[in-house]
Amino acid sequence: MHIAAGALALPAGAEVIVPAITDMGSLTGVLYQGLVPVFADVEPDTLNIDPASVRRRLGPKTAAILAVHHAGLAADLEGLLTVAHDAGVPLIEDCAQAWGCEYRGRAVGTFTDIAAFSLNHFKHIECGSGGMVMTDDDRLRYRASLFLDKCYQREEGVRNPFFLAPNYQMTELQGAVALAQFEKADAIAVRRSALGTRLDAILAGCPGVFTQPVPAGSRHSHFLYLFRLDLDRLGCTADDFSRALAAEGVPNAAHLITGGRPVYLYDIFVKRTAFPAPSILSSPAAYTAPVIARWPRRRSTGGSR
Repeated sequence: MHIAAGALALPAGAEVIVPAITDMGSLTGVLYQGLVPVFADVEPDTLNIDPASVRRRLGPKTAAILAVHHAGLAADLEGLLTVAHDAGVPLIEDCAQAWGCEYRGRAVGTFTDIAAFSLNHFKHIECGSGGMVMTDDDRLRYRASLFLDKCYQREEGVRNPFFLAPNYQMTELQGAVALAQFEKADAIAVRRSALGTRLDAILAGCPGVFTQPVPAGSRHSHFLYLFRLDLDRLGCTADDFSRALAAEGVPNAAHLITGGRPVYLYDIFVKRTAFPAPSILSSPAAYTAPVIARWPRRRSTGGSR
């Protein structure tokens, strides 16, 4: 996601409209580029960003919109593309959880100028960690190649960085593992989609349980199987329900994505602590002391770290 934001060359201080429920990984690149996240509501049934809410949050500083295909279910790309077109801004697809997901018969990640995929250790396919950026725009591909590699112009043989860029190069071993994973990616997505669809049918009409609706002609690749509960009708809390499922041998977690709160209520936004300062690090109430700070000091035996 950081590479995608960097390749778009969005001006520092500009705003990016993002969903209020997502993983923090969707937003770190936005913050590192000096961009301002503006949180839009999600649709209550899909948990994907709501195009109507996005439209209400457009402003003179809006530079991009971020669509996250939550849990393997495609966001309303038709609605979001209409809003982005009307505003004259790019739409970025976050496909980290959406390998093999389709929107109206077409793969997600192919609807916009640039998209990002995750390859970390618990996605549909993986190579240990890292990810992938996809674009059909050669200009963005070239910018992305600079941004992931310290702004070294490898294609021209020039080392003279003209903008600040991180070092996100993959190792050759990771690349080989990722390429091998691609051969089975679609089979994995088809299988997960079939199992999720079967479970949808089993739970259909179950009092107090609401599954994610899948648009006609679309494919949910079910990175996660998400559902909502009518807690008043069930007469329990989400944690009670989670423990009951676990007792039946069903691995699960309540409030898995957000930890029970929308992203904008994370301390990093509420307390505006994007970059650690001594006052933050010394306050246990504001910051969890890093494990490394408790490690015993060791005498150096030479070599490099």
